[in-house]
Amino acid sequence: MAQSNIDIFRTSDTVLAAYLISSGCNMPTFDFPNGNKAYFLFSRENFDIDTYVNNFNSGRAIGNIVVFMAAYQNLIRLIKDGR
Repeated sequence: MAQSNIDIFRTSDTVLAAYLISSGCNMPTFDFPNGNKAYFLFSRENFDIDTYVNNFNSGRAIGNIVVFMAAYQNLIRLIKDGR
């Protein structure tokens, strides 16, 4: 699930969040609105998130798998820590 507004892109998709980070987007802030599910909040400033999300959703995402996996593992660790 992904939502957006003018300044913030919000998603609960950990794989998408890791892809955005590995593509150069800044680390997101976290939101745990109901205590169970983590949402990642990305600033749209200085990064064309929509292009990367469209590439991801259409199967055209490219990148460095090592950087992606490091970002993914870091996000999982941060979620478990409740940040």
